[in-house]
Amino acid sequence: MAIGGVYITQTLISMIIMQSVPTLLRSEGFSLSLIGLTSLFMLPWTLKFLWSPFIERLRLPFGKKFRRSRNLILIGQSLVALLVFFYLF
Repeated sequence: MAIGGVYITQTLISMIIMQSVPTLLRSEGFSLSLIGLTSLFMLPWTLKFLWSPFIERLRLPFGKKFRRSRNLILIGQSLVALLVFFYLF
């Protein structure tokens, strides 16, 4: 269940960046070259296969309860959901 939520969150974020932001920037009169640079926001996601093994080895130093990947994923998803909620308003 948590893994499916991760991919839904990634898709939501990528759709906001790749679809909405360029449209909003163009309507505000930004140049096409500057709008093209917004694709750089997706670079970390695109290259995640390079840095994800190092992140998976990273564990929080406090308590065994928070060392599990599932808990880290749920905390991260909650933070992203809050950011998306505040972005909407």
